[in-house]
Amino acid sequence: MNHCSGKATDLIDATHIGATEWGFRGRLHAPLPGRTTAFAGRGRRLTFNRAFWQRLDDWALNFNHWSNLSHRAGSGPRDIDWFGEVGTMACNRPTAAHNRARGIDLCQIRFSNGARIDMNASHEGSLTDQRLYLASVASLRRYFGTVLTCWYNPEHRDHLHVDDLTSVHPIRSKNRTDTTLVQAAARLLDGASLPIDGVWSNETETAYRGLVDTFGLASADPRGDVNDGILLLTHIMRAGLGDVDAGAIADDVIDIHEPGLVSGFSEGHRS
Repeated sequence: MNHCSGKATDLIDATHIGATEWGFRGRLHAPLPGRTTAFAGRGRRLTFNRAFWQRLDDWALNFNHWSNLSHRAGSGPRDIDWFGEVGTMACNRPTAAHNRARGIDLCQIRFSNGARIDMNASHEGSLTDQRLYLASVASLRRYFGTVLTCWYNPEHRDHLHVDDLTSVHPIRSKNRTDTTLVQAAARLLDGASLPIDGVWSNETETAYRGLVDTFGLASADPRGDVNDGILLLTHIMRAGLGDVDAGAIADDVIDIHEPGLVSGFSEGHRS
């Protein structure tokens, strides 16, 4: 059955996202847990809904901007080189985002200096690796309402699923993806000791408030205002990319005119 029939509209084929043509490389096979993912040695062409591709393009430009600003001093530029993935449009299965070409499964972000964020290995690696994985999740969540991770369920231990079928919302305490992101950030950036289980318990509420305070965002309302939510996610992303605790960037001013962010500070795209 063609599950894309009548659903995948305004399609484009693209070999890259980002202003400097950061291309795609397909995954060779599903890796064992914790192992680095292997990819084909050449780029490939993927099919996207045009608006979804444009939003990915904005995200890539912005993530590259912050990756370079936030890397450790003396380590050299950290520009994106290519993206590893396992596809966008899938007409053989009834998944709402993929049969509309409005979703992508990301497996790795490779940088020109040799660094990488591997969606199968980084979340099980060193604190630095885990923080980089967290940074990629937080950065994507600034642009997309749905980002499914290793913390969401075992099926996503080796890739991030990203789609735009849900608008960019404030932080949602009743949403498993947002809850696990907050729990992971509190653990990895603010020293909180709590499970990453997707349940917004009293313990999670305390850790969340502690994280917000440590970031110097006590006057913000990330759970009630979409822009304040994106501000919190920006702080999480920056701390993760810089491999620093939350307090290291407290009270920093965010320039909302940074590259690619114009479409991020909004209610998002509704399908």
